[in-house]
Amino acid sequence: MNLESVAERLELDGVGWRGSDIFVSHLPTEVERGILLRHSYTGTPIDPELPGYRNTRFSVATRAKTYKEGVDLMWAVINSITVARVQMTNMDVKLIRARTEPIPFPMSPAGMFEFLVIFEAVYVIVG
Repeated sequence: MNLESVAERLELDGVGWRGSDIFVSHLPTEVERGILLRHSYTGTPIDPELPGYRNTRFSVATRAKTYKEGVDLMWAVINSITVARVQMTNMDVKLIRARTEPIPFPMSPAGMFEFLVIFEAVYVIVG
């Protein structure tokens, strides 16, 4: 999954800025309000019978100073990237949807609140 395209959509929808509070694969510890997009730990299955077709999952985490700000940020992410039948860079996206509601983590040692949502994505690689 091209998570940079997902980050771009979040930026275009005004949820945040790539490199400032939207990150792929790593969320710097000094970021107090941020969004992290991560690939599935199990990888994306490849079906040799359906070239270019992918059905996978990825996760999004948010971090904020308050519980409300963190969960509100996650709902902004969910609303932005829940899509059907759209084009993204190198992908014909059939759907992206949340598989869970925001899952809160215990407060971090730095006093931050973090939330996680697992997303499902079905797409075809193009180009």
